[in-house]
Amino acid sequence: MITAVVLIRAEKGAVPELGETIAAVPGVSEVYSVTGDIDLIAMVRAREHEELADIVTRRPYTQMQSLLDATQPKGRRYYWKSHYLPEVDRRMVELAAEHAGRIASPHSAILLFQIGGALNELPAAHSPAANRDATYVLNIAASWEAPGEDAAHVQWARDCFEATRECSTGGVYINFLTEEEGADRIQAAYGSAGLEKLATLLSFTVFLVPRSEAPTAITNGSEAGSASELAAVPSLPPAATTTMPFRQATSAA
Repeated sequence: MITAVVLIRAEKGAVPELGETIAAVPGVSEVYSVTGDIDLIAMVRAREHEELADIVTRRPYTQMQSLLDATQPKGRRYYWKSHYLPEVDRRMVELAAEHAGRIASPHSAILLFQIGGALNELPAAHSPAANRDATYVLNIAASWEAPGEDAAHVQWARDCFEATRECSTGGVYINFLTEEEGADRIQAAYGSAGLEKLATLLSFTVFLVPRSEAPTAITNGSEAGSASELAAVPSLPPAATTTMPFRQATSAA
C-alpha cells in the first residue's frame, strides 16, 4: 500500500467545505483539520503507483482554472515576477533558499513549475510558443494583506527576480508579465521570430501592456485607450498596426 500525505493551505472560512470536497475524492482515505501553517492534511492511499494516476486525473478546464481560487482571494495584495529556467541547478536552489528565508508574508511563495518534455521536442520556429529551451518556470509571488506593506513585499519580489536572473534562459511566460514590463519582456516571451509570426497571422492585433507613459493606441482608426493605459510593442511590422487593448491586474481586485 502506498500512502501520500498531502499538506493543504486554505482560505479562511473555506476549511470545512474544502475538507468535505477533498474527502469525497476517490482514493482519499482521511482528511484532518489542523492548526499552524497548514490547514488540512489529506491521506491518499493506493495499492500501486499507477493507481495514483486515477486520483490525479483529467479534469474539466473550468475546474482546473478554479483549483487555486481559494488561495488567491479578492482583496489581497499581489505582485509577481518570473523567469524561464533551463534547469534547476545548485546555484538556483541556493538563491531560492536565500530569498525564501526573507519572505515576510505567509501568503508569499517562490514557485517552480516543471514544463520540460513535449515543449522541448519541437524546433523554436514551429509555432509562436517560444522558449523551447526552458524546462522550468520560476514564479516569485508576493502576496500580503496590508496596503501599507506594499513597498516591502514588492521589493522582496524584485530582489529575488534580479538575483535569479543569472539562472534564467532570458525568456518569460507571457501570462506572468506585469503592467510595469514593456516591449523587451514581451519579445522575451515570444521570441523575435515568434513575435513576427504572430504579427503576420494576427494582422488585427498588436499585443499591449498598460504603462503610465504609453502612447495612445488606435483600433480601426478610432481611439482604443488613453495614453495612461496602453503601450504598443514598437518592433512589430506595419501589417499589425491596428490594436486591441487588454489589461492585466497585478494588485488587489
